[in-house]
Amino acid sequence: MPSATVLDLIAEQRRTLTTPAREAYRRELERQVDPDGTMAPGEKLEAVRKLRSELMRDLGRRSGATRARNATEQALDELVDVVAAAVADRLPKAS
Repeated sequence: MPSATVLDLIAEQRRTLTTPAREAYRRELERQVDPDGTMAPGEKLEAVRKLRSELMRDLGRRSGATRARNATEQALDELVDVVAAAVADRLPKAS
């Protein structure tokens, strides 16, 4: 396992490397909440935080729904395999 210092350096590099993307995302959210640029800075900041929170909550909901759907599909596939095997065991053997 890497030392804490190495992990701290990796985390710092990640932050440094992703700063331009995070800033671009923040600016895009600012444009969405204040397209004409008339909001007060504090009001704009709060609106951006709220929008980001709503977007992340929606992303989480969609992710959860996808995971549930995938789990259901996998369970159904497994059930089909079990039923098919049970039916195959009851069929007369071909000679």
